[in-house]
This record gives sequence, C-alpha cells and structure tokens, in this order.
Amino acid sequence: ANTDDAVALSGELVTARPSLLTQVHVNHRAGFPLFAGESCLHICAVNVREALFCKMIDLTVSQLPKEQAVALYESQAAGVFFDELPMRFCGGSPLAYACCFQLRRPVQKMLETGFIDINDRSQSCKISGFLPIHAVVSNGLMDTYDWLTEKLPESIRVDATQRSAVGRQVGLNVHGLLPAQLAAWLGDHASVKHILKKQVSILWIWGPVTQYSMNLRGIDSAGEGGGDIMELVARQD
Repeated sequence: ANTDDAVALSGELVTARPSLLTQVHVNHRAGFPLFAGESCLHICAVNVREALFCKMIDLTVSQLPKEQAVALYESQAAGVFFDELPMRFCGGSPLAYACCFQLRRPVQKMLETGFIDINDRSQSCKISGFLPIHAVVSNGLMDTYDWLTEKLPESIRVDATQRSAVGRQVGLNVHGLLPAQLAAWLGDHASVKHILKKQVSILWIWGPVTQYSMNLRGIDSAGEGGGDIMELVARQD
C-alpha cells in the first residue's frame, strides 16, 4: 500500500527471508500477464523508497546466490499494464526504473556489485527497446543524464553513443536511435539542446563573441544510416 507501516513490514519480511526478493509478478488470476515481471525493486523505485531499495540490494549481495541476484536485476516489468504511457518509457529493468525515478544511490550500488552492466544491450527494455540512458532521455531528466554519462566512476559510466534496440512495440519507431535522436523524435527541444551541447567545442572567444564547432554525430551522418536528427525532423509522422 506504500504506507510507512507497509514498507517497514516489507523490509522485515525480506530481511527474515531474502529469497522472497526473487519473486516477481506472474500471470493475473484471470490468466493474462497484467504486471508480469515486476519485482520488489521495481516497486521501490516507483514509490521512491530509496532506503528500502538500498537495503534490498545489500541483501542480494550478502544473502542470495549470485545467479539469483543477477536474475532479479535482469527482471523486466513487461506485462500489459506497462504497454501504456508513462510506464512503457521507464526502461523495463529495476536499474532503468531507478534511473528514471532519480534514485542515484541504488543505481550506483547495483552497478558496483558487478552483477549488471548499464551498457549491456541484451538487457534493453522488452517493450520499447530502451537502454537506461534512453529511458532517462524519454523522461527529460537531463541532470540524471549528466550524472550517468559524466559523474559516475568511469568503470560503470554510461556510454552515451548507445542506440536503442528493438522492443515489442516496434510501431513506436524509437529503435536504433542515439539519445539526442530520441529526444528529437519525442519533440523535446530542451533535451536536444542539452545533449548537443556535449558535442560542442569552443574554437575562439573575442570579447562578447564566441565561435563553436559541433560534431555532427547523430545530427547529419552523410550516409551512415537512417535516424539522424536532420531526417527525423522532416518525417511526416
């Protein structure tokens, strides 16, 4: 119920029996996959229960076999409930959910276990094809984007040149996109400008005048493939 008492009781239960953490939602009692794949970690992220999230991560490391901990980290909320907005743009995995709800301590703790790689394309969202960085961009979280790509320790830092994979909802046309391209496709001007500034270098400054140089990666590829920003802004859909 996300009350303080319910959360405290949940903490006591998983402390007493850590194997409960491995349980995820299965089919609805009527037989269809409503919340299939959703775990305790997803629920902690959505309800911004950072302390309990961190406690659960510690329990996975100290009390669960590595293969069970990895399976939990790789679980994906992929039931039909998650096909709609805003759920389908949260990235599927507990790690992506933690990024989208800006829970930085759990994100870093999960990555530092070495059990999961934030750049692993095999863990892209089953619904959208998003990696965590794409989920962050789709929610316009530029402070978190900067933290993931610049401020995390280098060994666990996000690769901002990753393209989104192909998810179940292919009709969304959000696969094969760099973060800036995804922001352009979603019409998020502020995020496009923010990300493109990362590709800019200063050539010279003369008093109030500054000249910049911009890397055209992802903007205009001159034949590297579809999906560049110059193509996206001209698409009729």
